[in-house]
Amino acid sequence: MNKFILITTVLLLSIPVIGQQKFDGKYWSSLEPVDTKVPSEKTLEIVLKEPLMPEKGFLRRDSSDIIRVNGKYYIWYTKVYKDQSSFPEGAAGSVWYATSPDGHQWEERGECLPRGDAGCWDDAGVYTPNILVYKGKYYLGYTASKLPFPDHDKYTSAIGMAVSDSPDGPWKKLGNNPVIKPSLTPGTPDGIIVDDTIFIVKEGKIWMYYKGNPNSGTVENPRRTFGNTFLLAATAERPEGPYTKLNKVLHRGHEGVVWKTEDGGIGSLATSRGPLRYMHSTNGVDFKAVYKLTTPKAPSIYRPDFEEGNKGFRPTWGVSQKSKRVGLHRMEFVWPEE
Repeated sequence: MNKFILITTVLLLSIPVIGQQKFDGKYWSSLEPVDTKVPSEKTLEIVLKEPLMPEKGFLRRDSSDIIRVNGKYYIWYTKVYKDQSSFPEGAAGSVWYATSPDGHQWEERGECLPRGDAGCWDDAGVYTPNILVYKGKYYLGYTASKLPFPDHDKYTSAIGMAVSDSPDGPWKKLGNNPVIKPSLTPGTPDGIIVDDTIFIVKEGKIWMYYKGNPNSGTVENPRRTFGNTFLLAATAERPEGPYTKLNKVLHRGHEGVVWKTEDGGIGSLATSRGPLRYMHSTNGVDFKAVYKLTTPKAPSIYRPDFEEGNKGFRPTWGVSQKSKRVGLHRMEFVWPEE
């Protein structure tokens, strides 16, 4: 590797996520914060199965992880209609949910998290939800943007939380929203976009994993750096926050899928715009590649840990999009033999 590129990469990794430091964002295109070499040619295969509730006129996308409560499966997702400004993207949508007796046959139950009132930070749309079950309460993390919508490469997003005593709602948005904001600092890994929350309860803390996208513009005129999205993390003592961002890029990837593994570590899928790897970390921060990965799009998984005492597990099924314009499908994991 060229010595100049190597030195630059090390410097970039040492720059805090939170701060006013600036650097030339062009080097993000070549940054590989973790070694993506796998120890063998084994591949974790993701197999798409039947569609969930196929209908015309709108798109269901960006689903949450799935939980089971009293023998019933729950899933939350973005619903965006064809006449909405962001279609087929979800940024103008809202959060709906569905239930299933078996993980195959699903029934939509209705909208559970609408866009905010005019002038609020989430009045453009609420989307990309994910679920946390903690001490008898249910928390929905979600992404939101504010009107008016600028060009696609200029809009920013932040992460909010809502809470309920039941997975069926009603949901109340937290008064301290948004709980995670983009830094807006040019070049930082979450400079313009924060999105795709995943929650892990680890060592008595709430770990929020999320996606970041660098700002290649200025603080006053932010612009997305396409093709560069990273898995980041923040921790809190309780779901409501405050959250402290960890000073590290964990790995590349456009959609986050994270879970607690059977050995007490953390598993993660480095998906599209990433190296297509199954990654593993013993401490939740430093990841290594384990297997190659077939390409799931916007995947989510069934989370038995929320009903089984926070035990680690190996995912067996979940939900994914077939393509950008084709909605949710069941997906199943085919793990390689050890």
